[in-house]
Amino acid sequence: MTSNPQGLPNQKISSKQKDKKWQSDTIDYYIGRVGVGGGDSKHTKYERMDIAYGLYDSEFDKSDFKYVTDPFDVGDTFPANMQMYNRIRPKIDLLLGEESHRGSDEKVIQTNYNVVSKIQEEYKARLIEALNAEIKGEQYPATVNDVQKYMRYNYKTTAEEIAFNLLQYYKEKLNIPNEFLRGLFDLMAARMEIYYQGVINGKPVFERVDPRDCDFDIDGTTDFIDQKNWFRRSFYMSPYAIYDRLTDMLDEDDLDKMLSMINQSSIGTQTDTRQSGIRFDESLANRFLRGDNKESASDELYCQHVTWRSFTKLGFLSVPKEDGTMETVLVDESYEPMPEDKIEWQWINEIWEGYKIGNDIYVARPLPYQHQSIDTINDNRLPYTGVVYNSTNSYGKSIIELMKPLQYLYMVIFYRIELAIAKDKGAVLNMDITQIPKKYGIDVDKWLHYLNALGVNFINPYEEGWDIPGREGGKAAAYNAISAQDLSTIRTIDSYIQLLIKIEDMIGEIVGVSKQREGNIDRTELVGNVERSVQQTSYTTAPLFYLHNQCKRRCYNSLINIAQYCWSNTNDRAVQFVLSDGARKFLAIEDDFIFADLDIFVTDSTKDSQNIEALRTLLQPAMQNGATLLDAVEILTSNNLSNIKNKLSEIQERRDQQMQMQQQQENELAQQQVAAQQQANEDNYNLKMEDLRIQEEDSIRQAETNILIASMRDGGEQSGENTGDNGLERMKLELQKDKQRLDNIQNERNLKLAERAQQEVERKNKVAEKQKVQELAIRKKQASRKPSNSK
Repeated sequence: MTSNPQGLPNQKISSKQKDKKWQSDTIDYYIGRVGVGGGDSKHTKYERMDIAYGLYDSEFDKSDFKYVTDPFDVGDTFPANMQMYNRIRPKIDLLLGEESHRGSDEKVIQTNYNVVSKIQEEYKARLIEALNAEIKGEQYPATVNDVQKYMRYNYKTTAEEIAFNLLQYYKEKLNIPNEFLRGLFDLMAARMEIYYQGVINGKPVFERVDPRDCDFDIDGTTDFIDQKNWFRRSFYMSPYAIYDRLTDMLDEDDLDKMLSMINQSSIGTQTDTRQSGIRFDESLANRFLRGDNKESASDELYCQHVTWRSFTKLGFLSVPKEDGTMETVLVDESYEPMPEDKIEWQWINEIWEGYKIGNDIYVARPLPYQHQSIDTINDNRLPYTGVVYNSTNSYGKSIIELMKPLQYLYMVIFYRIELAIAKDKGAVLNMDITQIPKKYGIDVDKWLHYLNALGVNFINPYEEGWDIPGREGGKAAAYNAISAQDLSTIRTIDSYIQLLIKIEDMIGEIVGVSKQREGNIDRTELVGNVERSVQQTSYTTAPLFYLHNQCKRRCYNSLINIAQYCWSNTNDRAVQFVLSDGARKFLAIEDDFIFADLDIFVTDSTKDSQNIEALRTLLQPAMQNGATLLDAVEILTSNNLSNIKNKLSEIQERRDQQMQMQQQQENELAQQQVAAQQQANEDNYNLKMEDLRIQEEDSIRQAETNILIASMRDGGEQSGENTGDNGLERMKLELQKDKQRLDNIQNERNLKLAERAQQEVERKNKVAEKQKVQELAIRKKQASRKPSNSK
């Protein structure tokens, strides 16, 4: 085995040649490397990180202020003391709080070439079916626009659906949002955030890693750690935890060695932690710097996890399919080709990982869950995913380090204020003590007592007995006045306070967190000015959150890749979990997911957060236009812009249906009113004609009656009295018949009117019943819609 001039064992060798010696030499080589620069003349890179973390917790090195507190090296800072008045923590906490309230909108896309072709074919087929139905006037479940909307926004393959739901499951199970929140704090303190995605006991794990425990190579071509060439992480862990974590890599002899390390009664004289493997008191950062740490008994061992890029030999074998086409299959170097095989060999990237426990336990292997696909054969990534902030042309500084000079100046100003307060004496009295009336028994102490208690100043300008030259014999005092001298430092203190306010504004400008963004708004400020200030400061922090979101995306991709590996090695392919709305979700893992190439996209949370806040301000108009209280609650409690858009779309659709139904009801009611008016006019016309006919008949009968009476009178005169009486009787009978006939006509008319009134009541009842049925159908349709849980 050969190695390069830098001491790194040759990585382009066969798997058989990568023996224990090769593994241990490679691990030791990377342990000896120092990748991340950034030290200065006074502090190392790890000390800089410690200082940044300490400033957040109000911890600082007082020796940094010796030039202020003890410039002459007298060893005393009396009468003031340097204290931490933290202006960094509120800014960092606000950004962390904003991150905790930002929405999370991930989209999973299957990138297999054959799957993409199938999706395009299905899209085309559905469009053709909808278009043909529209042209022929046939009924089809969806229009062309509906098909386009569904395929663009809602369509998911089986693998995409499983991956999305698994991602939601792991986010809750592995507490990933909290890990990302801690990682964002690392990004602002140590200018890098790092996460480990791996497999422990057959289950995916997701861990935030302390940047002070890590080292990696300097590669200016990328800011993402998973694309680096190598990575090293140091940690302390008990033998029991190590054996549980590395069960598939350690054997019983390794366990015995670890137990013997912690069972030794005497550690000896070893002082270098990287050799002894026993934990020491000082911080892990110092263990990288020097070997003079003092020992302390512990049951934890010093471990180092190293991952690096190596090479492996793979063959691209062409295999004929049943339809006569050729298919490419990957084979490793152990494959023995047949004479008729067409195979092309290539050296591709392969990720290795190794552990060094103590000083003589080495275990290493190729990473079992590294992603390999024919489309992205060399896109293998380290199991440590992270990003480095502000490293374009130099090591750079974190946000806390950028605020550190102003924070130190802030503390110095407060130190000066404390000194000024200690020196403040207020107004001082100038008094000639020889004027105190001593002969009346008043000494200096009594005089001060009366002055302070009663506010009375007893003096005697002719006082004797003070034995003062020139005052013999009770001569009057040459200076017979009391004056005061102002020794207050309040003006100096006020100037310092104004300087503190300026420093606070400068800190806010550097980090992008103004007083308005913190909620400190003056009552004289205009609303528009406040909104503009908040928007401008958000632009300052936007690059930070954008980089954090990109790191999230890479972590999710790595996690899904690990999940595919874990689920492919188990027969129990079912999982259940509870969604955010309390609904139980059942998920069956299928082969379509395990063998799929997937990519995850994360939306820009900064823009989404601003859009969500803007949409929430429209809730009141939305409720006035058909949104229910439940809709408002769902919008207020959702941090997902897609869910809010879908809910608003449902509200608009429901409102359009209500308006359409209302318009239809108004049209039907107008038609019914027109028909009723026509019927009423026709009835009135018929009644008028009936009245005219009755009046005409009455006139005819009246005329006939008059003629009959006249003829009867004439006949009575001729035939005598009896004949007249019979005629009158006949006339009465005729009149009674006419009255009965008129009464029958009137009753028939009243019956017709009552029947028409009953028909009108029944018609109105039918219209109301139809309206209730339509409203009930709309409510059932809305109730049958389940809320979207895929976003």
